[in-house]
Amino acid sequence: MTLQPASTPRISAKVLNTIKRSHLLQAIHDFQNDYPHHFVASTGYDLIHEGAAYPPKAILGLAGRHVLGRTLEPEDFSGGEGSTCFRILRREGFTILPKSTELADFEVGRTYNRRKDIHQKYLGQEQGGISTPAEWPYIFLFTGDSGDQYGYRDQWNQDQTVFTLAGEGQDGDMEMKGGNLAILEHAKNSKELHLFKALGKSQPVEYMGRFQLKAPRETRGKDKRGVDRKVILFDLEPCPSSHPTADPKELERETEKIRGRTWSAPPKGQRKPYRKQTAEGTVVERDPEVRAYVLDLANGHCEACDKEGPFKDKKGRLYLEVHHVCQLAYGGTDTHENAVALCPNCHRAFHHGASAVALVTQIYRKVVRLVKETPENS
Repeated sequence: MTLQPASTPRISAKVLNTIKRSHLLQAIHDFQNDYPHHFVASTGYDLIHEGAAYPPKAILGLAGRHVLGRTLEPEDFSGGEGSTCFRILRREGFTILPKSTELADFEVGRTYNRRKDIHQKYLGQEQGGISTPAEWPYIFLFTGDSGDQYGYRDQWNQDQTVFTLAGEGQDGDMEMKGGNLAILEHAKNSKELHLFKALGKSQPVEYMGRFQLKAPRETRGKDKRGVDRKVILFDLEPCPSSHPTADPKELERETEKIRGRTWSAPPKGQRKPYRKQTAEGTVVERDPEVRAYVLDLANGHCEACDKEGPFKDKKGRLYLEVHHVCQLAYGGTDTHENAVALCPNCHRAFHHGASAVALVTQIYRKVVRLVKETPENS
């Protein structure tokens, strides 16, 4: 649909600031459903929401109609770092990242230079046990022996399933603000918790893995002056990890372990899935995280026909199947950018229907996260 842009005066920051998160969520829905607007694709930054990327300025512009009664025009306001647009989007809890951003990929057990490998790349506070870089979907936690002198110790529970981390604050009662509040609300704000162990002064830090908050609690301890005070403790659980597999039963089992997690970023997946020769022929390993992520995004609704899954599975979820638009057998990637959740009927149509080519064309237009791939030998 082609629209003729209207000539309008520039919108003031005061008016733009009336746009709230609910309006932005409506705008994302509008964008997904091709609501007409004049904004072009973003060139420098992406707004990240539920693992999908959107042009930040377009989302704010579309949100305008839910506040001001009309979709804003590109000339109505500026985008980019330092703009009111970006400040509003971040204020309302959205992550904006440069398009060249590589998401964090730390290896458990490996050591890192805190300043060089973490803060020079992701920013955030370089001192203390909780670092909260504003522009990234991460919270970096650092544990060590410094808490011993204040009457508490960061440690694993007996069966190594929960790690208890003390909050920040050395003088007086600990309060649920700053870094402590960031941990408490990390899932709500789509922030990942990455835990590192300090190995000593001027020494590197060892990566312990990605965690999620199980529960906060309180205890008593001494502050730096020896005065009794409230201490906030955070019980953290390791996030489940999985590995690509060619075994369908293992794929299903691992997928179920991951379903329903808080996704602050899409899984990396596999650009070149491993192919294995068996007596029955060639099988391709698939990533359970990609499968779980795509199913979670669909939330029980087929991404082709929009209908609910035809029945509920044993866990009460509407049943859908994951389909690689550029099929793995033809060199497709095992990533969220090449996978959709379909009802069984649509899934069969993609594989065997007379209109399969047309269905592929339609799904690329409809699902904004998909990146078109060219099959091998095409």
